[in-house]
Amino acid sequence: MRREGLGLGIVLAAGFGAPALAHDAVPGVTGHASLLLHPVFVFEEMLVFVAAGLMFAGQGRAGWREAIAALTVGMLAGAAVFAAEVTPFFAWAAPYVAGTVAGLAVLLDRPLPAPVRALGFAVLGLGAGVVAAQEGGDWRALAEVVATTAITGGAIVLAIGLAARGIVRLTGRIPLRIAGSWLAAVSLMVSALVLKFAF
Repeated sequence: MRREGLGLGIVLAAGFGAPALAHDAVPGVTGHASLLLHPVFVFEEMLVFVAAGLMFAGQGRAGWREAIAALTVGMLAGAAVFAAEVTPFFAWAAPYVAGTVAGLAVLLDRPLPAPVRALGFAVLGLGAGVVAAQEGGDWRALAEVVATTAITGGAIVLAIGLAARGIVRLTGRIPLRIAGSWLAAVSLMVSALVLKFAF
């Protein structure tokens, strides 16, 4: 119960914190601190980690190590694709498509096989990696961006996942399924906008 309460506290603190922005937009916030803030204030990255947190909560058998490992592998792949300058369109759309699928999975409330879960987390990570890599430069800077994104993203996933699991224990799975429906709806609408302006 303490872990779920801690997760809920972190989520509320993030939600009601000062309206800061990443990209060194806050006076005095630069370097590692700015990179650590990046996933909190970039919509695509936050969408990915919220989706992963809800999936983590909805898939009862999914351990946090599995989720974080698959997300990290996906982020590394996304960053490598971006750095190679061969980023296909699906990689740019990955956060929204994966968010839609993750939201539907949470809404339907059905357990997924372990390989499918891992693939889902990896695709979410791919989207986050492509977005995060835009802040990098050479390979060293790129590695730093991915590492800091993984740290903050992992904390977000665990906070949302633990908070959601605590809410499920207290109220049942209906609130989690409602959150999944909102996630799917938002992701689907943004996907439509991306497709509209891409073609």
